[in-house]
Amino acid sequence: MLLQAARDFDLTLSRCIMVGDKADDIEAGKRAGCLTILVRSGQGKGSEAALAGTGTGPDYEVDDLAAAARIIATLSPPAAAGD
Repeated sequence: MLLQAARDFDLTLSRCIMVGDKADDIEAGKRAGCLTILVRSGQGKGSEAALAGTGTGPDYEVDDLAAAARIIATLSPPAAAGD
């Protein structure tokens, strides 16, 4: 799905951020080359243990989407005209 989105929207996945609440989301983001943020609400509460032995831990772990948004705001430079 991420690779298809990259083709459809002309995305550079290494410049994208995958935000998810389960281990599969983080693994998919890592495989695609994205920065990853695990939200520890909902399914994310048990995902840390599932990711622990895989070597595919998230780049960031947060308690809610608001915290993820704050991280994204600090990482993402403003888009230039024509980007």
